[in-house]
Amino acid sequence: MQLRTPDRLGAFEYRRHPARLPALRDGREATRHRVVVAGGGPVGLAVALGLARLGVPSLVVEADETVCVGSRAICLSRRSLEILDRLGVLPAFVDKGLAWTGGRSFWRDTEVLRFLMPHDADQRLAPMTNIEQYYIEQFLLDGIAKHPELVEVRWGTSVLAVSAGDHGVELALEAAGRRYAVHADWLVACDGARSLVRDQLGLKMSGTSYEGRYVIADIEADLGLPTERLAWFDPPANPGRTVLMHRQPDDLWRIDYQLRPDEDPDEAVRPENVLPVIRAQLAMLGFTGDWKAIWISMYRASAVSLERYRHGRVLFAGDAAHLVPIFGVRGLNSGFEDAWNLAWKLARAAGGNGARGGLPPGGSERLLDSYSLERRHAWRQNIAQATKSTEFMAPPSRGFELMRDAVLSLAAGHPALRSLINPRQSSSIPYPDSPLNTPDRPGEFGASAGAPGEALAECPLRDAAGAVVHLTQLPGDGFTLLCYGGGAGPAGDAARILADSPPGCGLAVVTIAPAGGEGTAAADAVDASGRFAALYDARPGSAWLLRPDGNVCARWRAIDAQAVIAALARALGSPAAGPAQPALTG
Repeated sequence: MQLRTPDRLGAFEYRRHPARLPALRDGREATRHRVVVAGGGPVGLAVALGLARLGVPSLVVEADETVCVGSRAICLSRRSLEILDRLGVLPAFVDKGLAWTGGRSFWRDTEVLRFLMPHDADQRLAPMTNIEQYYIEQFLLDGIAKHPELVEVRWGTSVLAVSAGDHGVELALEAAGRRYAVHADWLVACDGARSLVRDQLGLKMSGTSYEGRYVIADIEADLGLPTERLAWFDPPANPGRTVLMHRQPDDLWRIDYQLRPDEDPDEAVRPENVLPVIRAQLAMLGFTGDWKAIWISMYRASAVSLERYRHGRVLFAGDAAHLVPIFGVRGLNSGFEDAWNLAWKLARAAGGNGARGGLPPGGSERLLDSYSLERRHAWRQNIAQATKSTEFMAPPSRGFELMRDAVLSLAAGHPALRSLINPRQSSSIPYPDSPLNTPDRPGEFGASAGAPGEALAECPLRDAAGAVVHLTQLPGDGFTLLCYGGGAGPAGDAARILADSPPGCGLAVVTIAPAGGEGTAAADAVDASGRFAALYDARPGSAWLLRPDGNVCARWRAIDAQAVIAALARALGSPAAGPAQPALTG
């Protein structure tokens, strides 16, 4: 439920977008769309923006007339911020969001855990940033507004029916009380946990739903507390409950608390039942100032997924594809990784930036199938971590609850037990077994960053003027060959690869020179501190092939043009690339 009409929350002003009908003929829109995105939430908007940056037009249909009401998903991971940077919208998120690096947990009134997420001098972005979902959606819309020729967002437009075939998808839409039909080459379903597209195709998600239920509420209050994750188990103010608190921009606080087993969920979200719980929590913190409730809702943890995220011409992303418990903030962060993984693959299947003619026969099928394989793998890895956190936060049985309480009661005096309390925050999931990877030659690289399937690990470098530039800022929108070392040899190899690479792959070459080495002046970046060489086990001549989403798909000790071209073909889904065996030199 919402407590206020959505017009303004803190510094955020809601903009209403009335429904508009396109030109119709006999109840059908004449234009056939390349891609329709069902759902204008963060994941759907990220898909549309990612496609636009690769030259693919799309239509986004959203039933509401505004961005969402309430904070909803509020924690963005470092990887999500990197993706938002590649989408061209990062500055707004950094300016508005509240960065944090750790948190504290309490058993009753005793602190039992203080944790810090991985964060060092290599990083340019915080491990977590808090920002309300309505800002997330608005900032993505601001980015989309820069591509008016490529993205149309139709507000107040509901999907009523979906019919998918081998050559496209037909949707029945309704806007302003009128129903009409739309044809599309591809449909991306980002229409949430209650996905109508999923229902229309007769698909079901399977997995586990937990009994633990949480009330989630936004309040306006200047509590004077830092930005961190705060958790209380059985706090004196609300005995028997688990309470989570997160600071958000504009003096908003998100408070989540667990319902007791005997509480009726419909009654539990009534303001007269929620406000006393919040009031008691604030009093426990010593806060006596004014505060105001803004938004109240209910949450139940689920760990469910479709078996496949691609069904012919229909692809599923975000909550329409899978659900993960909120503990560890994997929901939206996983959705952004879905969007970024899918956008470049669908762009090539749909013909972005001239890629249609350049894809090998069958390449589209293999690329899109790899989306499902990789992101389903990521869901399984996320669930492995989220299940541990969920069973601790919302014990599924009395036995679990007794064990959890025993751990909490002993943790203050026994540091070894504190790892069991750790909330295991979201992190990027690698794809080590992706069919798009070219495996390493055995023994070529040690235990270093940049293995096939991994996202780039951040590293500070220097540009020609000596200014700091970070590794994750170097790749372009297509494939990138990252070469370490200067001199005429690598440059000549790179020129040959560029000349012979498959058309439509958009390959760019980026060179990193060791400090004081040959070719420093001509390099794109300099490893001034030697950190890149240490982190990536790099030697002059080493190279990494990056996919458009920034994940490594191959690496070599020494560049061999034919091996790079074969790896490119494999990463584009070519069946002609042969078995995934490295052909390397050196």
